[in-house]
Amino acid sequence: MRRLSSQAGKYDLLFAALCTAIIAFFVYIAQFGYNGYDESFYLTVPYRLVQGDVLLRDEWHPAQLAGFLMYPVMWLYMNLAESTDGMVLAFRYIYIAAQAAAAVYIYLRLKKLSPVGAIAASTVYFLFVPYYRFSLSYNSLAIMLLLLAGITAATAKSGAAYAASGLMFAGAVLCCPYLVIMYALYTAAIIIYSLVNDSRVREWL
Repeated sequence: MRRLSSQAGKYDLLFAALCTAIIAFFVYIAQFGYNGYDESFYLTVPYRLVQGDVLLRDEWHPAQLAGFLMYPVMWLYMNLAESTDGMVLAFRYIYIAAQAAAAVYIYLRLKKLSPVGAIAASTVYFLFVPYYRFSLSYNSLAIMLLLLAGITAATAKSGAAYAASGLMFAGAVLCCPYLVIMYALYTAAIIIYSLVNDSRVREWL
């Protein structure tokens, strides 16, 4: 038991070291501007929500729905900073923090299955930056939430975990509305599977 605990501790330290190195690298390169106009666009919707605009009424494009997820972060930032000065850089750091939290969550959920696999999965995800933009957006949030929803559902052992997975998937749908088709297909597959495996239905057939 002590040997297993010691080995698990080594994997934890290795993962912590890799995460620390990635964070340091990301923080260093975040100060350099290279993301173009999209980066500031991602911040416009949650900023407008803080200013009092309403989704669907004051704007009409699919990208706006991701602003609902970013609104609490923007609200907190604006109440603390009380200015938009330095907002883009600040949200790059916020992206790094969110990406790091997701990587840690992936590792913790998967390490009981395979510590090495958990380290590989979490660090590869951490290093993947959609379109090389350190931005919380419908791209990065959709990937993050869809991945976390799948991992949570695959490792769930309680109703609360399944509920959390559902909420994560709902967040991913806000970022990519077309995912609702995937949900509809999955629901149909579950209904068909349940009917086929229902003894009463089999008898009727």
